[in-house]
Amino acid sequence: KCNVLRTIITNNSNGYTGGIAAFANNTISECNVTSSKIISTGTSANGLGGIVGHGSNFTNTLTYIYKCIVSGCTLTGNNGVGGIAGAGVANIEESNVIGEVTEKVTLTSIDIEQEEISQSEEENIELEQQNSEPEEEIQTVQEPVETIVKEYSSKITGKNNVGGILGDAGIISAYSQFATLTNCTVKGTEITGLSKISEAIGKNSYYTANETTIYDVLNNFIKETDNDKAVQISL
Repeated sequence: KCNVLRTIITNNSNGYTGGIAAFANNTISECNVTSSKIISTGTSANGLGGIVGHGSNFTNTLTYIYKCIVSGCTLTGNNGVGGIAGAGVANIEESNVIGEVTEKVTLTSIDIEQEEISQSEEENIELEQQNSEPEEEIQTVQEPVETIVKEYSSKITGKNNVGGILGDAGIISAYSQFATLTNCTVKGTEITGLSKISEAIGKNSYYTANETTIYDVLNNFIKETDNDKAVQISL
């Protein structure tokens, strides 16, 4: 059991980065990372996670993460970025990424063109007699506009293969296996990246490159659809 609270972890190399372990090929259980920042600046780094940066999906050294919580954290990496694990973790069970969503209201003013009739009474009478419409003047007025912006206390940001729970599930072979997530939850979390972004697993397991078959298993995965979002962005 380990607990990390209000800590900043920064890795300026291309190595793995994790809140509890940079690399693990065993069992990690009942560990919590809270109100912390985990950052990797390496341009080719692959594997940043709230609990484990990079694990093992080889059958004889499987990484198993159990009952771990990442709460109110900001995770920022390059490739293979996940709320619980960055890459290569085969089994994650009863582990949650938790945040809060608040709404911030801002008021801005926009210019509205407003038409007004500006004629004296005598001119109006004269115009009416001539069956003519009174001249209209265009005036500009400012009108307040209300904008509601959602702010997330948990943020996961990467370039490629970004997931709410697991960033990159890894390659499958005769000696390695696909990923299984069981009873995991993502709540109040913003997930952003350029490609392969998901609330559960960013990039699924595969035998060959560009394969579309999904082998990974999600057992009772829960997300708050009203508040959570995985968004593709352009940098």
